[in-house]
Amino acid sequence: GRLAKLHNWNIPTVCPICGSELELSENHCQLRCTNDFCQSKAAGRINKWTDTLDIKEFGLRTINLLIENKVIDSISSLYSMDLNKIAAIEGMGKRSAEKMKKELDAHKTMTLAQFVAGYNIGGVGEKVIENIIKFYNFKTLSDFFGSTSSQRFVCDGVGSVISKKLAEGLKVFKSDMENTLQFVTIKNATPKKVVAGGYD
Repeated sequence: GRLAKLHNWNIPTVCPICGSELELSENHCQLRCTNDFCQSKAAGRINKWTDTLDIKEFGLRTINLLIENKVIDSISSLYSMDLNKIAAIEGMGKRSAEKMKKELDAHKTMTLAQFVAGYNIGGVGEKVIENIIKFYNFKTLSDFFGSTSSQRFVCDGVGSVISKKLAEGLKVFKSDMENTLQFVTIKNATPKKVVAGGYD
């Protein structure tokens, strides 16, 4: 707040989208809404998901349109979109709806790291999630929920702040993640060695 006073900046304290409280990020560069289910955060999260999985047809503008028209509100809702609702949106139409559905269907297999990183929890990226998976030998999403300790992800390259953020975020998104799992397949990132001729 010192800089703001110095320059007479008028920093907003509530989210313009949902009216929840805003918090300043650790590096004081970003204002973040504290409501995990705010439309702008939901849009950002869904956008991160479609980016992580390289799903085309879902730019931020489109995602916001879909949210405003009550077609989607979470990552799992992407997979049960009402195509008629999309077709009825001004400027969308039936072809857009079908293209979106096709794109989603084409990207239904992912690694565990992509799945968790796609939720963009505390900005924790794929590399960090991969570290955790390797270090703790996680195989499934439920391994991420195997303990309630906020420090359960601390390992090489993952400090207690990140671990806590991830633990808190996982709690918030657990049910959405479980819903999403009904539509997508998590593939094993480390394929078992196939030994030729049956010798080890």
